[in-house]
This record gives sequence, C-alpha cells and structure tokens, in this order.
Amino acid sequence: VHSNADLRVLLFRLFTLLRNNVLPFFVFDGPNKPTWKRGHHVGGAWKNGKDKPFKELLDLMGFPWRTAPGEAEAELAACAKRGEIDGVLTVSSPPSPTKPSSQLPSSSQPSTPIHADSHKLFYQDLVVFQTGLEVSDLIFCALMSGGDYAEGMMNVGIKTAVGLALCGFGGKLVDGVEERKGDEAELKRFLKEWRKEVVAELKTNSQGQLSTRKPKLALELEADTDFPDLKIVNYYTHPAVSTNAP
Repeated sequence: VHSNADLRVLLFRLFTLLRNNVLPFFVFDGPNKPTWKRGHHVGGAWKNGKDKPFKELLDLMGFPWRTAPGEAEAELAACAKRGEIDGVLTVSSPPSPTKPSSQLPSSSQPSTPIHADSHKLFYQDLVVFQTGLEVSDLIFCALMSGGDYAEGMMNVGIKTAVGLALCGFGGKLVDGVEERKGDEAELKRFLKEWRKEVVAELKTNSQGQLSTRKPKLALELEADTDFPDLKIVNYYTHPAVSTNAP
C-alpha cells in the first residue's frame, strides 16, 4: 500500500467535489471536544499532528479550512445556522450494535441498496415538520436512548424516546435547565419534578404517544436520581464553537 494512500483518496474526493461545482470548507476537531464519544475515549488529530498533511493539501488546492474550538460537527452546524455555509456534508453511520435496527423509525431504514455516490438532503425545517421533533426533542432522545456522549438508559429504544419527546418532555427539560442555570437548589427541584412527570407518563401513557405503558421503565427512571447528566446536556446545548465567519 502506498505510504500516502489516505491522501490519494482525499485528493480524488476533492476532485469529485470540484467536478460537482461544490466549494468545500473543511473543519477539524479542536482541543475542547468531549473526550468520550460513541462508547470510546477519543483524542484528536490536533494533538498528534495527523491532520497536518491533509491541511497542507487543502492549502495547496486553495480550499478554506479551520480548526474548531471543539467538535468539527458542532462547528459546522453553527456555521450552517449562521448562514455561512450552504450545508453540511457527512457520512451516515450504521445503527449502533446495541440498538437493533427494528428500534429505528421506518424512515431511517433504506428499502433499497444505497449506491456509493448517492446522497440524501435533509432540511431542518422539513425534519421538524415531518416528525414534530424540535432540536430539544432530539437532545432528549439522545439522552434517553443513547447518543454521541452517553449510552442512554437501559431498555429505552428510540421509539420510546421519540414518544416521550412528543409529549413535550424534551423541550421542558432543555428550557428548564437553561432558565435555572446558576441556581443549583432550584435546578435540583425542577429535575426531580420533571422526572416524576416522565415516570407518570411511562406508567399511564396518558398522551397516547407510547406503544404501551412502561411500568418497569418507570421504576428504573424513578430510581435513577442522577438522570439526566447535566454535563451531557451541556455538550448538546452549548457546544464549543466559534463566532466568526470562515
């Protein structure tokens, strides 16, 4: 294998982007990224200089790039939200081995093989319209069923998490934590009451968003007085991102 095989692959991908009239803007992980992701402790190429050859290649080809304060994904999302870039190109990951594909919404499971050059476009407003899930709801789903920074609660699948999110618990959690920052006692009281409401919904399914009542899960959440981990919540709600345009 050629010693620069990885750079050759990247070079050809850059040519492909140019052929499709795409001007790419690259972002690399920075020093303030979370140290734990998807079940593994992660470092960063910024520490060992592994990304230096790629950055040099980008400079030679005239492509803009930056090193994010934290995670590159969060930085790109912030750039898109500010209107500095038209979109974010990413490679989708397969379902986690700890979460069977049957637990994923049917729209997440491709019915036909995906060609290597195929792509899908997702627009935030359209996702919200079609699913009814706001950003705070997606954060709640990640906390409940597992995401980048936590494994979630045991025995909570994505369908249960989405059902609870549609009951409004995600928005209430994110807003409640934000409004009570700096007041530890009030925040603790809020979280205790919030958990009680989620537990009650799991026991009764009063809003009809769950497939069935979940008494066993209700008992588990009732016993878990440390849920949610506010450090993880903060990773999602306040990621380390820059404020200046590329």
